[in-house]
Amino acid sequence: MENLIKSFMRVIRKLDNADELIQSFPDWERSALSQDAAALSSSSLTPQDQRRILDFPDPEAQAANIAKSSTLSKEDLLKRAAETPSQLSAAELSLLRNRYWLDISPGEEMEVVHAHGLISGPRRVSEEEHERAEERLRAARRPLYAEHEERAIGNAAAEYWRRDNDAWRAGKRQEAEEALPMAFPWVRRLWEEDLQGGGRYWGYGVFTDPGAFCDGEESEDYWIRQDTVLYFGRGAVGAGSFLLNEKWRLQRLDWPTDATAGDGEKQGDSATVLESDGKEEDSSSGPAADEVPPVRTGGPQRFSGREERTEEDGADERRAVKFQRLREQFRSIRDRAPERQRRGQATSSAPTTQEEEEEEEEEEEEEEEEEEEEEEEEEEEEEEAERGGLLDGILQNVFLVVDKFCAETVYAKAVWGNGVAGKGFVDDIWLWAVDPDYDYDYDPDDHAADDTPAAAAATTTTTTTIEGSRTSIGTSKSSYRGFMRVRLQQLVNNFYDARRFHEGEYPMEKLWEAAQKSVQQAFVSLKDDEARSWSQGRDIGSAMRAQPPRIVYGKPASFFQYKGGA
Repeated sequence: MENLIKSFMRVIRKLDNADELIQSFPDWERSALSQDAAALSSSSLTPQDQRRILDFPDPEAQAANIAKSSTLSKEDLLKRAAETPSQLSAAELSLLRNRYWLDISPGEEMEVVHAHGLISGPRRVSEEEHERAEERLRAARRPLYAEHEERAIGNAAAEYWRRDNDAWRAGKRQEAEEALPMAFPWVRRLWEEDLQGGGRYWGYGVFTDPGAFCDGEESEDYWIRQDTVLYFGRGAVGAGSFLLNEKWRLQRLDWPTDATAGDGEKQGDSATVLESDGKEEDSSSGPAADEVPPVRTGGPQRFSGREERTEEDGADERRAVKFQRLREQFRSIRDRAPERQRRGQATSSAPTTQEEEEEEEEEEEEEEEEEEEEEEEEEEEEEEAERGGLLDGILQNVFLVVDKFCAETVYAKAVWGNGVAGKGFVDDIWLWAVDPDYDYDYDPDDHAADDTPAAAAATTTTTTTIEGSRTSIGTSKSSYRGFMRVRLQQLVNNFYDARRFHEGEYPMEKLWEAAQKSVQQAFVSLKDDEARSWSQGRDIGSAMRAQPPRIVYGKPASFFQYKGGA
């Protein structure tokens, strides 16, 4: 309470002594709480004492300030503020939210902030202590207010911040729209269709294998690096404005308790992890040889994947089984979509004329409540996400998985021909992307013949040459199994574009085929030249820079040339 009293404008302007108010407040509080409004005039609480508790100016100053700020009488001003605060002028709002004080300087505002003790200093208090003191002060003040006064002051403060927030968001909206002409076409389409109204998110659901990290420090390092890489990626494609960044989400999803972690150990057992060659190795040992990006000695290198492929196929098989369990988990989460998503996906038969009339009447009533419901829906969606549902706008046709194998791409090292060591180049970082609707039915008998010497001899080996790095594509025996690798930054570029806007044209299997041309078989692009690109950048990777829009027949050209898009 001492901090609140020291933040009174009467104290800051030396009209009252803080120590005297602090000493007198308990008696005033008891007097105020024991009296009703009609009995206050006969109590020991004088009008001057009431003004001190309320932190109002003296009567002459209060009347003068009201006259400067409004053409209404005090009674009419309070009634308007209590009933329709949106009709108040800026001057009236300022007058009421500042409790009839005018010309508050920035220095005085800072004194109020510091006096509260929420930032720092010898009188530092917790938010809980501050809230309890405020509630106590509100209770003591309540009997002292004039008619409508308490509600008028509260409404004025809320209306002031609403207008201030609207103005701030309008500035951010202008900032976003000014940046859009330089963004990729799909970003502009995302803004127009999903984000312009402010109600939806964009991003992915992601499962994190409990065995992905050795400890909390490694986990924290990974997520910081991942967030940084994606932040730079959004900026590179033209989605770096505040409003676009604000709606980006990687929604963490609960790993199912009956799914296996690593190479078959149950959730929570991080002692054994699945290495890239499919063997069980202790997590404290170094990464397997094929998990470390290659050493480049000054020129393009050629590598054969024959030696690695047999064991990798076994690892892929175990991974496919694990991902199938994650598909089931994701579909159960997807079915609990937020209310707004369910409404948008629902279909109904054509209404009759009577039904149309009834619907029109209902729509008129609903329109009046829409603005209030929008804020409530956003809160409900956040709560729905906490209960396990997907946020509105999170892609429902793909989810991501972080395991030990892909997490270590953040820490992988390479030594180049000039002797410079690199760590965690963005083009080396990737995640697993899984199609939730892929039907995987594994039968061990179907794969028994694959382990015979004849089958191994019949399997052809392919190699690839990549300037700047290498990839081992392995054998032609590999086939699409409902999951693939995606270069991390392409999650906010070509891969997102394909899954959000072109699912019918480019299903996951097509994207997987394109990924086989890329370094580490991680999807980059459907264009051959971009798919094979690789660079040593630590912030912005290959095929990420947005260019000024090209004009084709009077319209901006899209990477996918989608219908009706620009």
